[in-house]
Amino acid sequence: MSKTKLLNNILYDSDNKKAKQFVSDMGFDMEIIPMKEYLPESLDSFKGLPEDIRKKAMDALASVKLSDGMLKIVLSGRLDTITAPGLLSLYKEIENKDKIDGICIDMKNLEYISSAGLRVLLIIRKGIRNGANLSLVNMTEAVREIIETTGFDTIMC
Repeated sequence: MSKTKLLNNILYDSDNKKAKQFVSDMGFDMEIIPMKEYLPESLDSFKGLPEDIRKKAMDALASVKLSDGMLKIVLSGRLDTITAPGLLSLYKEIENKDKIDGICIDMKNLEYISSAGLRVLLIIRKGIRNGANLSLVNMTEAVREIIETTGFDTIMC
């Protein structure tokens, strides 16, 4: 049996033959495809996203403002696979240009957050400097339930 180890928070098995055999034994076929073939060349700019995705992301991001080192993000709608890349791009753009001392993410109008949205929150959390604060405020009950069920309430604090 193949030994699977946890590496950088993902399951990883360096022996692809063993992984393929395991999947085959389970009755499935497996093809290994490098993710970079399906990702945009750069996520540095929100403007570089396709127009339809950029519009959906802009609709989800009601407000992003940086004032005196405090980044305030007000989310609305859904933070999912369509809108999460936009939030990540905006964050990266601001992070590269300005000093961020703290982040406040207001979720009062956020209806849903998917695993892609949680991933972006984690990237933002890991990206802030030591001593900088991250606050998730005004969560709706549905979003709070997702945050607590996934354990993100302990990770983000």
